[in-house]
Amino acid sequence: MPDMLYFYQVMNMKVAIYSRKSKFTGKGESIENQVEMCREYIHTNFPKVRDEDISVFEDEGYSGKNTKRPQFQMMMEAEIKEHFNIIIVYRLDRISRSVRDFANLKNQFDKYGTNFISVQEKFDTTTSLGEAMMNISMVFAQLERDTIGERVRDNMNMLARTGRWLGGTTPLGYDSVNVTMIDNGGQARSLNKLVANDQQDKVKLIFDKFLETQSMTATTAYLIENDIKTAKNNDFTNIAVREILVNPVYCEVTQESYDYLKNLGCQMYIEMKGVDGSYGFAPYNRKKTENKRKQPPTEWIIAMGMHRPLISAKDWIHAQEICEINKKYTFHRKVHNKDSLLSGILYCAECGHKMRPKINSRTKADGTRSFFYMCEYKEFSRRSKCQMKNVSGEIIDQIVCESLFEYDVIGSVINNQVKELHNQMKKTASTAEEELKNVNNKIGEVNLQIKNLMGNLMKTSDDDVLYEYIKTEITELDKRLKELKALKEEIEEKNNAANDIDGQYEFICNTLRNFKESFDQMTVVQKRELLRNIISRVEWDGENAKIFLCGADCDK
Repeated sequence: MPDMLYFYQVMNMKVAIYSRKSKFTGKGESIENQVEMCREYIHTNFPKVRDEDISVFEDEGYSGKNTKRPQFQMMMEAEIKEHFNIIIVYRLDRISRSVRDFANLKNQFDKYGTNFISVQEKFDTTTSLGEAMMNISMVFAQLERDTIGERVRDNMNMLARTGRWLGGTTPLGYDSVNVTMIDNGGQARSLNKLVANDQQDKVKLIFDKFLETQSMTATTAYLIENDIKTAKNNDFTNIAVREILVNPVYCEVTQESYDYLKNLGCQMYIEMKGVDGSYGFAPYNRKKTENKRKQPPTEWIIAMGMHRPLISAKDWIHAQEICEINKKYTFHRKVHNKDSLLSGILYCAECGHKMRPKINSRTKADGTRSFFYMCEYKEFSRRSKCQMKNVSGEIIDQIVCESLFEYDVIGSVINNQVKELHNQMKKTASTAEEELKNVNNKIGEVNLQIKNLMGNLMKTSDDDVLYEYIKTEITELDKRLKELKALKEEIEEKNNAANDIDGQYEFICNTLRNFKESFDQMTVVQKRELLRNIISRVEWDGENAKIFLCGADCDK
């Protein structure tokens, strides 16, 4: 409404900001963020409003189920006496979660000519559409649904600008230290920041070793062999090493690293002007979700940290590139035996369990001891569940390696598997594209149903009917929409992996070629690592070894 906006721009307005948080924590961070977002909205849309014309009312530790809140009551008393031009909140359910309560408040606002604005939903009662949409959203707000995640994300968006450490497990190499800082309003705020400690050399060593070996397994093995422990004095695992390598907290903030994270789809909250690499990134919202999976980069919130980085942008980005390659082609397995090549990928064809390397007790003439592979199920059950014959480690390792050397021999087992893999890649790419198209159509259908339902809500004024209708229909639609979006994400991952068909095929061929040409010069550890880039499993049936390349169909 241009006329109303112009009127507001030239007059001295009286504005009330109301904020509420249900749980009292003593920090007031959510309250502070709500007020800050409202102030930003006012200064952007009503630049003529002076700070002295803004009144702030804050209720901390009070639920929105009713209006019995001290600061809220004070605001309403001031409304009767002063008649605010605008009352603004950052989210509708901050002022009330009851449709009936809000209807009464709206009548009172109308009586005094007070307009209402909700920042997050972008509702403005100066327009008829804004008022209608606000009433619909109040019905949604009354539903007993979990909105904590959204409020936490909004809070993170504001906190991200400070670069503070929000808690949780402190990354290796840093301590969390409490400091006091003055905020924009001149108030002292207590917060935590990261400070490097005497464990930082372990982080640098991990990156150096990984960049040298380009192998997660080799890096982890080095740490274990040299008795280098985690912060809790445990042996490192591949998972622990990877978490350090992919954590942006260690990386210096430069234009190069900023662009890298931005291209991943991260939500960036950094002003790059004057940045010189003195600080590291402060990543938020990377924790595991309820389904035990990490949040994708598109959900990460990245800010400028308050701590000194440990790794250069160049090295950190290089490590990410290696991790991505290993993620596609490497099977990570813990290996303890220093001589065996098939540890972790050799399986018993009879029972399906892994076959573990065992060192012979007798010493050979040259002073060394040979080893053999034994089915772990056979060992654990004392032969009662499986009687698979043991196999000489030296012999089966040689058989498998020599079979791989025949990758370019027409008609060989490995050559046939390589060709079949190429055909599977083409088929997967075609199937993924069709699946993605179908799931997008279904998402569109559900969104249309939700849109139609919202249209129906605008035609009725029976609150009880609205509540029941929404509870039975919207809940089911929302559940279905989440399932479809999760399915879409899985299909997109498969589609992305299948798109580079020629690149994947070339990678497999080059790996086999390098294995053959460099075999005699490689150490046992290097041979073992490369085998894990090539083979998903080997099955021993007592007489023969059956090899399955990574990506090949396998019944087990």
